[in-house]
Amino acid sequence: MNSSQNKKKKKRRGISRRLKRTLRILIPVLIVLFLLRAIVGLFFGGHSKKQEDGRDIIPPEIILEHREDYYVIPGLSYEEEGYRASDDRDGDLTDKVERSQDGDFIIYKVADQAGNVTVRYRKIPLLDPETGKAAVPEDSYDVLVSSWENEDGDAGGPADDPADGSGQDTAEDKDGKPSGKIVHLTFDDGPGEHTQHLLDILNRYGVKATFFVTHAFPMYEDRIGEEAAAGHSIGIHTYSHDFAKIYADDKAFWKDIEKMQEIVVKETGQRTNLMRFAGGSSNTDSAAYTQGIMTLLTKQAEKKGWHYFDWNVSSGDGGNDSTSESVITRITSQIQDHDESVVLCHDTKENTVNAMEYLIPWLLDNGYTLLPLTPDSETAHHAVLN
Repeated sequence: MNSSQNKKKKKRRGISRRLKRTLRILIPVLIVLFLLRAIVGLFFGGHSKKQEDGRDIIPPEIILEHREDYYVIPGLSYEEEGYRASDDRDGDLTDKVERSQDGDFIIYKVADQAGNVTVRYRKIPLLDPETGKAAVPEDSYDVLVSSWENEDGDAGGPADDPADGSGQDTAEDKDGKPSGKIVHLTFDDGPGEHTQHLLDILNRYGVKATFFVTHAFPMYEDRIGEEAAAGHSIGIHTYSHDFAKIYADDKAFWKDIEKMQEIVVKETGQRTNLMRFAGGSSNTDSAAYTQGIMTLLTKQAEKKGWHYFDWNVSSGDGGNDSTSESVITRITSQIQDHDESVVLCHDTKENTVNAMEYLIPWLLDNGYTLLPLTPDSETAHHAVLN
């Protein structure tokens, strides 16, 4: 063996020794890294799984601070106790928080760069004159509502792309009907100036509602076509909503209904067989014009093939004193008593429409299925009193 071959052999031995030393160091490091990854996966597996496709779908976090023994004397303004917001990818978002007040609630809303949205409510701790303390317990100070939007601006949630296109994962029982609690959001008296905002909210969260329409605001009647095109149910709530006219007698009532039906056909291309009586089937005001009119009309409606709907949950927004907070509180408290809720709202009320921005994600996050009314839905009929 010549000197050149000896040199090559020694060189290969040197490389082999260095490689062995490197492996002795590298293998333990790789083992440690593997164990660390396993530990991270154990504790944070949910987040890792959600982001397997690289998309950020984790909403930011808003933390509200509370001052001990702090309360507000009714009539005086609330002094902010403090808040901060952060995101797992975008870092500190405190200066991005949108803060507003609605009644006795302070509302905090923030979005990260991916469009994930978090909303948190703070119940203002008002002084109770009888006890001299805040009138609400500390654990009711804030309520969290989270949602997120995908890259196309459509709302997500438990499921990205459910088969029914509703934006929610609708589980079914053995008969093919949705299982779990169902909520039908229904809106009367429109379309009006706030209807487009409501349609935008419904589209963002991917849910469908029901509109009982009127001729109250003719300049917005093209919204009826938009409602139908978006997959919402359309029902008739009379043309005039004038009790003196529609409850003068049964012929006047059905003439008014057919007049509104013509508008629905013009805007949607088809007739509807869904309706809601002005004032509901149990209203007693109609008796001032014709005694027993509601008993007659409800019987005629069924014979004529109409499916009329009352409600078993009311938002309480019929007057002028309701706030977004009161709408949310009334609905969330009442729906717990029903497996299938038919909720009375009005898309002519700005506070009600604003409430949907926070109510809908709360319903989705708490396992409710939101569906439009159909002839097979819960009618929630009232006892006819006239």
